[in-house]
Amino acid sequence: MFLVFIDESGKPTRGEKDPYVVAALILHDSVYLDLEREVGKVVESVLGEHIDIDAMKIEIHAKDIVQNKGVFRRVPVKARIRLLDELFSLMCERFKNKLTSIVIIIVKDKALSLDEKSARRRMVQRAYTLLVERITWFLEDYGKELALLMVDESDLDYDIRDIVRYELLHGLYTSRLGASRLIIDTPLFVKSHRYRPIQLADLIAYTYFRIHAGRPKAMGGAFDFMKYKGMIERILRRSKGGRIEGYGIKVWVE
Repeated sequence: MFLVFIDESGKPTRGEKDPYVVAALILHDSVYLDLEREVGKVVESVLGEHIDIDAMKIEIHAKDIVQNKGVFRRVPVKARIRLLDELFSLMCERFKNKLTSIVIIIVKDKALSLDEKSARRRMVQRAYTLLVERITWFLEDYGKELALLMVDESDLDYDIRDIVRYELLHGLYTSRLGASRLIIDTPLFVKSHRYRPIQLADLIAYTYFRIHAGRPKAMGGAFDFMKYKGMIERILRRSKGGRIEGYGIKVWVE
């Protein structure tokens, strides 16, 4: 079975003008425990001397790491940079051939002229329609096994559930693909602190959020998200000809 871990960065709201980004990290269930274990080792190795908390209880959250918030408030900037460097290296180098990512970037335009509820629904619908379509194509290309979508729970859960179900059963493109029957039509909404791959999906989503928001660097350049983008590209879904745009990355003006 394939496990598809999904997280977002930014909000599908009119109040925040920055883009809304949804990222998926796809892996076979046989990889899951190994990835969990290796992420835990990185967290313990980098943060062990700075935080007196069990590594298993430390949730990796990109925004908190960069902005020095939460449990990372007591961690020196050099250690926080090292943490991101090692996590991206783990994901995009050591596990490069075992992971696939898909990223959807919604650039806000017409949706901003709608009322708040309509704007939110429109942006979430577009993001998950585009994402589910590409996940289904991934299954068409690389495997004929079941897939379970595992989404970081939020106040969007019911919207996402309905959109995923509709796309798999009635979507203009997705429902016509044989692999649409391989995706369990009800996503599992989970707490991100329990699943390391969702935390890695957060790193991916936040990287593209920063770049498309026009803020590719933080802390005077100490955190360089263009560097991380180059690493992520190693695991993005590609066409047989090696194309990323439209396959692993989809930018949509909504």
